[in-house]
Amino acid sequence: MDFFKEGCRFYTFTRWKLGKKATEIRGELLQDFPESTPSLETVSRWIRAFTAGKIQLEDDHHPGCPRTSVTKATMVCARSIIDEDSTVTLQFLSLELGVSYGSAHGIMHEHLGLRKKCAQWIPHLLTEEQKSERVRICRL
Repeated sequence: MDFFKEGCRFYTFTRWKLGKKATEIRGELLQDFPESTPSLETVSRWIRAFTAGKIQLEDDHHPGCPRTSVTKATMVCARSIIDEDSTVTLQFLSLELGVSYGSAHGIMHEHLGLRKKCAQWIPHLLTEEQKSERVRICRL
């Protein structure tokens, strides 16, 4: 839990003990911390918990779902695939790694720090020889 949230909860608890209402407490917090004040619903929820006898200033531990597809091994495998062929798509990568498209996107962008820069051939910029070569290759 971050220190600010714990501090707000403690402040809410002490002000509630002095008989202040949720709207007053939130107003006081809003004056001092306009960008990061908890919502009125959050302050009210804390007061309901205090009233019910739950005097806990820390959040309950909620581990959430474990990340099973974004692992060091998956990232190493993704890096080797990219090093071998830098033109692979995220769809291909997700199939090769056995992960979702979103996980493949996260691995590439967030963990490996890579961005796909696409270059597109524009036929009118090709020379006549290049255009002929493209036609010849397509007919094979």
